[in-house]
Amino acid sequence: MKKQVRSWVFVLLFIGWVYSLSAENNKCFSLEVVNKPLPIALKQIEQLGGKNIIFSYNEVEDYRVTASIKEQTEFEAIQLVLRNIPFTCKERESYFVVQKEQLNRKLIEIKGKVFDEKKSHYLMPTYY
Repeated sequence: MKKQVRSWVFVLLFIGWVYSLSAENNKCFSLEVVNKPLPIALKQIEQLGGKNIIFSYNEVEDYRVTASIKEQTEFEAIQLVLRNIPFTCKERESYFVVQKEQLNRKLIEIKGKVFDEKKSHYLMPTYY
């Protein structure tokens, strides 16, 4: 009986820990950005949101942004800052990627299997 109670206590603690992690990643914050360089705005959002934002400084340095962020998640804040400029944001598990939109880029899908020289081992393909 004691072993079963300890197991349930562990399960409940684990569930609480997972919930606190997900709540931390979706925390909301407010920020006023007035005519700031885009790299500075992204760094401020990164500090308040908690997840890293990866971007090429050379691509974003020429842009200035203004946004009123009120109780938004980090992803929503990034979307507000990127509004009306040619950038997009992709969310990954532990970070965000901000990159320039390429409207004329074609998506090419390549399918197949890759084997080693002996044709005995299937290798994981790399997509570009």
